[in-house]
Amino acid sequence: MGAVSSAQDNTWVAVLGPLYEAVKAARPGSLEEQIAERALDYAINALASDPQHASRSVAFVVHDHLRNARHNAIRAVRREALGVQKLVAATTGSGATRVLGPIEHRGPEDHAVASDFLERLHSGVSGDARAAAVLDGMLGELPPTLISSASKVPLRSVERLRARIRAVATDLAAA
Repeated sequence: MGAVSSAQDNTWVAVLGPLYEAVKAARPGSLEEQIAERALDYAINALASDPQHASRSVAFVVHDHLRNARHNAIRAVRREALGVQKLVAATTGSGATRVLGPIEHRGPEDHAVASDFLERLHSGVSGDARAAAVLDGMLGELPPTLISSASKVPLRSVERLRARIRAVATDLAAA
């Protein structure tokens, strides 16, 4: 990118100034702050790729970036809430899905906790091959009928084993 003319510099100040003020005026951590920061990012990227902005007025550019940022920030909040809803709905009662569920932001600590929990759960039911097969089906979020047909274990036994696995998982989670 070459040198910026004074007209381009004025455009940058006219567009970025109100967005910086919006970031400063917003409460830290609020949705308004997220929207203003996103709009600022959008404006910086747009001005860097097209410093002229000859075809659009400054007021429209600021409004456009704020509108796009608001839409994307609200969509991200809804997506996160939907992920939490799915996580709660998909839990198998074993606690493993709660750790390994469909949350977008998982760190190494989450993976370590989930792996440790699953290892202890597997060792808790490892004495029975049928219980281990049922546990694998539960972790795959399969319904009891599919677990029964896949593992060749009668449906009533699958239901009893699921209850036993949940009890072991509850004991492990409480420990």
